[in-house]
Amino acid sequence: YESRSLEDMAEAVATVLNSIGIGVNYTLSDYDTILGIQQTNGEYDMVTANTLAIPTGDPSDFLSNWYSGNSAGYGNYSNAEFDALYEELTVTSDEDTRYNIIVQLQQILIDDAATIVHGYYNSSIVYNNTVMTGIEMYPLDYTWVNIDWAPAE
Repeated sequence: YESRSLEDMAEAVATVLNSIGIGVNYTLSDYDTILGIQQTNGEYDMVTANTLAIPTGDPSDFLSNWYSGNSAGYGNYSNAEFDALYEELTVTSDEDTRYNIIVQLQQILIDDAATIVHGYYNSSIVYNNTVMTGIEMYPLDYTWVNIDWAPAE
């Protein structure tokens, strides 16, 4: 879908794969269509998508995308070890234990190549602190406008 140059990345991947003899056709669709294909029927080989990985600072919700019990997960992925650890994560509150489980879950996804990150888009959020105050910049791709923003005095 058209967002943050995803269509350019899809075209680039198709071009490179075609150049080495792997026939690729890509289809540009709307977000809802791609989400439906990605989450339910698996009628694709690759999907170029983006998401907020950790908008709350806790990756457990994002990691649920690879839990086989999540009907809205990504790519029909299934791994019994991942599922067992994810289920443990959902009932664990100890911060150190959660951290260790999250690291193990991430390593399983890396080892299985469940997701391949093939690029990042460029973006910049710039403000002049001599003109505005109260702006917090977060490592997300959104800027949260709130009542703390004010003209500088």
